[in-house]
Amino acid sequence: MSWLTWRAHRGTLLIGTAFLVGLGMMYGGLAAVLRILYPDGDIGVCALVPAHDAPSQCSGSGFAQLVNSTAADVFSASELLGPIIPLVIGSFLAASITAQEFRSGTARWAITQGISRDRWLVGLVSTVLAFAAAGLVVFETGYLLWRSVLGLDVAGPIGPMTFGLGPVEMGAKVLLAIGIGLLMGTAVRSPAPAVALSSTAWIAAMTLIEQLGPYRSVFIVQIGVLTALSVLVFLGVRGLVARRTV
Repeated sequence: MSWLTWRAHRGTLLIGTAFLVGLGMMYGGLAAVLRILYPDGDIGVCALVPAHDAPSQCSGSGFAQLVNSTAADVFSASELLGPIIPLVIGSFLAASITAQEFRSGTARWAITQGISRDRWLVGLVSTVLAFAAAGLVVFETGYLLWRSVLGLDVAGPIGPMTFGLGPVEMGAKVLLAIGIGLLMGTAVRSPAPAVALSSTAWIAAMTLIEQLGPYRSVFIVQIGVLTALSVLVFLGVRGLVARRTV
């Protein structure tokens, strides 16, 4: 079933994976350039400050200023990627592919050929998870390299800081987003409405987590809530697939 899902939706899967790979390459490439520009470890005090405020040891070349400006923009935008990456994977991969499976009749064909509903669902979920995981590995590699180069994990002029993009937290968010996408795709069975409802549900889930107040900054609490919600959503998907006609 995974091969059938790949054949039917390879364009969507590759675009979603390319999105994550592109972000990872951006972070990794920027980290490499910053390391070359500032081999003496002045990255943290040079890359994220305006040129007129930069210390004397910072390079004043036009290229260096361009890199510093780009690094500052990426730094500012990084916090936004925490909720956006799972939203893209859940809505534009899981929700749209699931809805298309029903609308095109692929799900009906598979089940009428003697394939169990659970087997069909496992094939769909494993395919989406595999491509999402492959893209996330590349993304996290570039992101963690960027963090280490800027010194965001140690005490200093900038760090420690977190953007909600670490491997464990991002993995938990993506799992929940995929579950929401599967649920909406199964319920609506039309790609565009499924994407819209999945995006809305994801925003609602993040808003709910924000209501945890000071507890949301506790890593284990946030991961626990994300995991619990994921389990409930996936159980809902399985129940919906088992009961609804194809």
